[in-house]
Amino acid sequence: MVLDNLSNRSVSALSETEILTLANIYLQDRRYSEALSFYDELCERNPNRFAYQFGRGASAGFLLSGTPSFRSLRYVVQLRSSFEAAVRLQPNSLVARRALLNIYLGLPRLLGGSQTKAEQQLKAIQSINPLEGALAGAIYAMNNNDQSAFA
Repeated sequence: MVLDNLSNRSVSALSETEILTLANIYLQDRRYSEALSFYDELCERNPNRFAYQFGRGASAGFLLSGTPSFRSLRYVVQLRSSFEAAVRLQPNSLVARRALLNIYLGLPRLLGGSQTKAEQQLKAIQSINPLEGALAGAIYAMNNNDQSAFA
């Protein structure tokens, strides 16, 4: 009922709360393209909200995983920039920092991947929470085939 009620109205007539509700419903329903469009609207209206940036990054990430490589370039930019913004907005968010660590490790340098930036995220995670830091260190070491890091 909520979806029917909100989706029949113009986006410009919806409040941020209503748009966030729609974005979350679409994200939970795995309708990532629709979710991304609503998170884009939210980020346009208020780019300084962690939930909006994080949701846009998550939607773009899900779309990226199911899209042919050429069409996925726009999602790569949204993925990286949204999680970077989320970390700026909430520097102690472990989930956003882990996502950014994986992004920097997984993307080619041309698209924003960076060992240096990955190491920065790893150090930040370790300073926030030592246990999470150890897990992030294992992810980093596995990505770099560094067996000595497991000691």
